[in-house]
Amino acid sequence: MNHQTIQTTAAVVSLIVTIFAVVISTTFQSSGTNIPKKVEVEYTGPTDPLSDLKETKVDLNVSVSSEGQNVDRLIFYQTSITNSSNVPILPSDFFGNMKLVSKQPWQIVAIGRSKYELAHGVVASWARQSDNEFDSPPILLNPGEALNVTVYLTAPEAIISAQKFDDPAPIAWDMHIANLASLEETPNPVTRFRTSVGNILVTIWGWGIWTVLGLFIFLLGTHLLLLTWSGLVNRLNPLGGALVVYVALLSLIAAETINTMIFGVSPLFYVPGDLSSRLPICILNFVVLAATSILSYRSRRRRGKVQRSSEL
Repeated sequence: MNHQTIQTTAAVVSLIVTIFAVVISTTFQSSGTNIPKKVEVEYTGPTDPLSDLKETKVDLNVSVSSEGQNVDRLIFYQTSITNSSNVPILPSDFFGNMKLVSKQPWQIVAIGRSKYELAHGVVASWARQSDNEFDSPPILLNPGEALNVTVYLTAPEAIISAQKFDDPAPIAWDMHIANLASLEETPNPVTRFRTSVGNILVTIWGWGIWTVLGLFIFLLGTHLLLLTWSGLVNRLNPLGGALVVYVALLSLIAAETINTMIFGVSPLFYVPGDLSSRLPICILNFVVLAATSILSYRSRRRRGKVQRSSEL
């Protein structure tokens, strides 16, 4: 075997060993605890079922008790943790139990799970530790899997009445997982679009579609009629076209804003819309209506005087 053959053989062997080492190292890291993990937390709520039932004006008496004591107000939050990393989170990766903790003066009445979650989702076994804490033994969370729970809470009347959808949830997950720096909280699904599209969320459904359409036709028709009477739009020209487009946009925004004030932004339960960015435009719409009404009145009155003068 000559020197060149030995060098070639050594190079091939070195390449094979290098590839094998890289594959083994990658496999070990991806299946072990050395890869950083990512867990996303989501909170949706609050929902107040007892108050919702009272608003139906149905002769229905519902009472709830916990630990032998009556619960006057009961709300719930939907919350979940999702393994958004590329590696499974094993029970052995946890240091201690998973915990759900409420902030004072909120108290956790119970943690529930739907039949769908029990049949298809990841299930945890929750146990009460105190009025403010429930915990569960560690579970397996494969990549993409989520643990969804419903947390039922109570608090003094003033606290519950003051809780809004934009407020932080009064509950928090507490867990320690290997190679997990912190839990990443995602925005409330009901209000997340407010911060992502310039604080504007448009949601139209059911009768709201007909409400918006009817209001838009009414407002736009009124605008065009007043503009015609005032003489501002009496022929096809750039100014007239610009005014028509302008009042059409004003009418559409005003119709959607009024619809949001009536129906809210959620088809599942009433969520008051954030009108801070649209209400000024809605007010401007009615200011323009008032201004064109005055102009049309003066224009029609002036034309009437001219007509009477010509008759004389």
